[in-house]
Amino acid sequence: MIEKGKELVISKATREKVEAAKNFIEQRYSRMIHQNSRSA
Repeated sequence: MIEKGKELVISKATREKVEAAKNFIEQRYSRMIHQNSRSA
């Protein structure tokens, strides 16, 4: 039971890290795309 709870906590933290990374990458890409479309 305790092991399962630990896994759940770890997976939750990992999911939050993944979401943060995805948001960060999306912001970087959208900024790059905006710059490219402006110069084009």
